[in-house]
Amino acid sequence: MSFQPVTTVSPAERRRVRRRLLVLLPALALLFGGLWFLNRNMAVKADVGECLKGTIADEMEIVDCGSADATFVVVGRVSDRGEQEAESVETVCGQWPEATHDYWRDQNDSKGVVLCLKPR
Repeated sequence: MSFQPVTTVSPAERRRVRRRLLVLLPALALLFGGLWFLNRNMAVKADVGECLKGTIADEMEIVDCGSADATFVVVGRVSDRGEQEAESVETVCGQWPEATHDYWRDQNDSKGVVLCLKPR
C-alpha cells in the first residue's frame, strides 16, 4: 500500500485564491443579473392576460396593459408546438376565437410556445 504525501497550502496561496474568488463571484453575479435583466420582458414569457408591444416577432416584448405601446393581449398559450403548427392561427389558437394573431418562439430547437393574441 502506497501513501501519497500530504501537501499543504501556503497562506500566500490561500490569499491568492480568496482574492480571485472575491473578484470572480461578483463578476459572475453581475453577468447573470445582466442576462436576466435583458431577457425579463421577452414575449415568450408572457402569460394569459398580459400585453405585448410591437408587430414584428423579434421586437415584441411584455408591457403594462395600461401602456399606450400595448398592441396585443395574450388570450391563450400553447406549449410544445413546432413552427409549422404555429403558421395557422385558426389551427393552433382555435379554442380562443378572439385570437387574430399568434406568436411562436422555439425553446428547444424544434418545439416552442405559441401565444394566441388579440388586438388591444
